Amino acid sequence: MFEEEVIGFFKRHNLYEEKMFMYLKDHIDMIDYNDEDLRVLIGTAYAVNKKNRKIINMRICIPYCQDEITALICIHEIAHGIYGYKKLNKKYNPLEIELLPMILERIYIEEKQSNNLKKYADFLDSIIDEESDEKYRFGLENRGSLEERDLRNFKSIDRSTRKLARRWKRNNR
Repeated sequence: MFEEEVIGFFKRHNLYEEKMFMYLKDHIDMIDYNDEDLRVLIGTAYAVNKKNRKIINMRICIPYCQDEITALICIHEIAHGIYGYKKLNKKYNPLEIELLPMILERIYIEEKQSNNLKKYADFLDSIIDEESDEKYRFGLENRGSLEERDLRNFKSIDRSTRKLARRWKRNNR
């Protein structure tokens, strides 16, 4: 199901838990990235209880991991899955959901030392502007704000992300 490189990435960064990845595996649909008509399906959708804003379920659509671009996409979407899993039956802030995936993308690119990946990610960044959804602007503006110590585990990432989100909201009213 998951390519060893992608799983290894999450293990190296203390974001792999067997039980969590078994849950994610059961909530993932795989597509052929070469079929351009299917690419629009790539993403993570959370089912949220509208009364209390708690995540109650999710569905993740990722491409089969066949090269470094599809590996990067898988890392991004699985990071959304990790966030969703850790927030199951808990209140969540939609503003926060892009920060972890954007941070992990850049860490992966740095580890791979790939110009091709960097160009791809820079292109994606370039289409985020003032008209983009707030969560993308927040992620782009804050992904460099977390210190290495904040990235030790999900709990420290989540705590730091919530602080950044509150500060960003105050400054962007």
